[in-house]
Amino acid sequence: MGISKLLGRGADVNALSLVVGRTISALADTASIYLVYLIGRRAFGTRGGLIAAALYATALLPMREAHFFTVDPVANLTLLTFLLLALRLSQNPTFRNYLWCGLGLGLALSSKTSVLPLLPLPVIIWLVGLKSRMETGPDRPSVAKTRLAAVALLAVGLMPLLLWEHFRETARTTAAGQLLGSNPSHAIAAQHGPIFWEQQITATLASIDAATVKLAALFGMLALTVVVITLSRRGRQLAAAAWRTKGDIVGCLGGAVAVFLVLNPHALLSPAHFWLPTDSWKITWNILNAAGAYRQLPFAWNFQFVGTQPYVYQLVHIYPYALGWPLMILSLAGVLYWLARLVRGKVGRAWPVAVAMLLLLAATGTMWMKMTRYVLPQIPLLCL
Repeated sequence: MGISKLLGRGADVNALSLVVGRTISALADTASIYLVYLIGRRAFGTRGGLIAAALYATALLPMREAHFFTVDPVANLTLLTFLLLALRLSQNPTFRNYLWCGLGLGLALSSKTSVLPLLPLPVIIWLVGLKSRMETGPDRPSVAKTRLAAVALLAVGLMPLLLWEHFRETARTTAAGQLLGSNPSHAIAAQHGPIFWEQQITATLASIDAATVKLAALFGMLALTVVVITLSRRGRQLAAAAWRTKGDIVGCLGGAVAVFLVLNPHALLSPAHFWLPTDSWKITWNILNAAGAYRQLPFAWNFQFVGTQPYVYQLVHIYPYALGWPLMILSLAGVLYWLARLVRGKVGRAWPVAVAMLLLLAATGTMWMKMTRYVLPQIPLLCL
């Protein structure tokens, strides 16, 4: 109540929450400037860290988002924390640093799912480090165990198919009950008949089906790649090194999962409600969003994305606003420069930052990521 009085007449709980929320956003983004400096200093030296921090501090999009009560500035802070820990891991690959990296990953994933594209980063760091741990002779028992691990990887890849099949009918029933009922939960839903909404529900579920099949296929390709690699002598040495150091990456990813579940216990205790919310407005809102982006519903908030090209849209409409033309051109030139260095094998200390940038670009350039604030995680990396 004392704070409400300081805010002036008419201040209520909502106004207070806005003030507190905006303060949290501003503090998170200010702390992100310092993290950009720490990452830049570790990757490029003190001068590089100062330049990157100065560019981030003056970029428009982070400055704008720091004035809103949204999750994005906090998610950006946790993402940069994870990236700093990953960079430290790449330079000093000890088991302790793997655990710290997993802690940072779990914290970042708990902030926002936009961190998911960076999930392969610790695995890539681990794979790159295997070369220095290879021995002269292949360890056949370890090779056999590595192949067995590839089969387990394939089984993990099939899990999304099985889990989604389990929740699929629940999703259809819930959505149909909200959109096809006599009292639609959203006023917009009443503008169309049952046949139209049945088509929207079917199309939305079909898109999720396709995504789960692609994910399972990716895991299958990874498993097959592991088996093929172990057929050569050098591949067997690599496989043996992978088996000997499996505890590092398992500890990292296991720690990330543990931190996520501690911060989000309902993901395990009540998975149906956590992953598939049954609140009427959420179901309706999600279907409207997907329908507007993919099936040209003119009343959805994202109808302006219909017919646009992935990656090109961001380049034309988002980056110039988020960075300004000079910094956009400079930063994208930096991405091409580091891509060329990665291809030629001249990685340097900053290669995890470059890999993280490429992973984010590949994900956030797709059709799902056309809202301006969704590009926020890229901005510090582009400045770096």
